Amino acid sequence: MPGDYPDGGILSTSIAHRTLISLTFRCTFLALRGRGLPNTRKFTAESEKKLPSNSIKLIIEAVNLYMSSLTKENLIRNYKRELSVREYSDRTISAYSRMLSQYLDYALKTPDVPREDRIRDYLESFGNHEASRAMAFAALKFFYHDLMRMPLTVFSLRRRRNKRLPPVLSSREVMLLLAAVQNPRHRLMLSLLYGSGLRVGELVALNIGDIDLDSARVHVRQGKGGKDRYAVLPRSLIPELTAMLGDRPGSDPVFITRSNTRYRIRTVQAVFEKALRRTDIRKRASCHTLRYANLLSFLTFFRKMFLESKLV
Repeated sequence: MPGDYPDGGILSTSIAHRTLISLTFRCTFLALRGRGLPNTRKFTAESEKKLPSNSIKLIIEAVNLYMSSLTKENLIRNYKRELSVREYSDRTISAYSRMLSQYLDYALKTPDVPREDRIRDYLESFGNHEASRAMAFAALKFFYHDLMRMPLTVFSLRRRRNKRLPPVLSSREVMLLLAAVQNPRHRLMLSLLYGSGLRVGELVALNIGDIDLDSARVHVRQGKGGKDRYAVLPRSLIPELTAMLGDRPGSDPVFITRSNTRYRIRTVQAVFEKALRRTDIRKRASCHTLRYANLLSFLTFFRKMFLESKLV
């Protein structure tokens, strides 16, 4: 079975021959290190005599070992391991690995295209999906620079990023959205997203021990960037939270499903989307929009306080 390029292109017969020739000397030194071969980068007549009799067999074994390590499965496995060692989040590892897998599949279809051109063509294929292209850029940069040790000029280019304002819901729209949620537990989840300014991943990761009802605050652990922080807990939500938490231990999730399991991020997003369809809101909103709405409400409140202090 033919091996793979480091970037996923399947080696054709002619490419394999050229690659084997270029790798022979490198693999020979790797395979024969410690077997009497002088520590030099060049073969001489004297060093050639010191090669063991089975040197050709060792060369072939070394080349086969090197090629087998460059299969798509091994590349992605090593890629995930390197990301994990550097303490990237599980979501980032999953997203980066998915982008790398798509790129390797793309590279398999274009083995004759130069590597730099292939990467540019792949990034261009995202069209107007800037967020996806930015993620692919970061994933491939980590793959080539940090895993394969291949510095490429395409990753030294400075990308132009468009700055767009996110959609923001007004207080009235937030109230309409919450009123459209029929399940009390689901309504409480969305209310906590809005009132405490949490990310949806932070919400589902909350344990009972992270809720401080006396101080009216939420301890967010390992948030974005692996950082801990405290968030405000609206006192209007404390009665509902107290009734829901009961006397469960602090290690239990705050929000559990009917099967006593932790909610998934996608489930909370589906709850939000279903509620949004029941309203007349036409903005492209998401769970994260509630976080922006929370920030806007705080800014509005402090602006009002500032203006009133000026009038006094």
